Amino acid sequence: MPDQDVAYDGARDSINYVVGMCSAALDEEERKEAPNPDRLAFLHLRMRQCAELHSALSFYDGASVADVRRDFGAIIRADRAEWDQKKQAVALDA
Repeated sequence: MPDQDVAYDGARDSINYVVGMCSAALDEEERKEAPNPDRLAFLHLRMRQCAELHSALSFYDGASVADVRRDFGAIIRADRAEWDQKKQAVALDA
């Protein structure tokens, strides 16, 4: 099942990436003079959901693995696109 190994590892890596995104966003929000409590609650909820999904994800459940890769892949692509836009804006200001 080498393909399933790769898919499963990719799904878990995707979840971990989103947890990292949330952690960075939490740090950024908490450093603000007036942190947004709704944003903080959302980020904590997302991290909890990620932890639960990470624990529940089964190597043998190919459909769930595919769902995680699709859904979390979309989140990651959106984050990277936003990051690229920020980098371009900074480069234009330089």
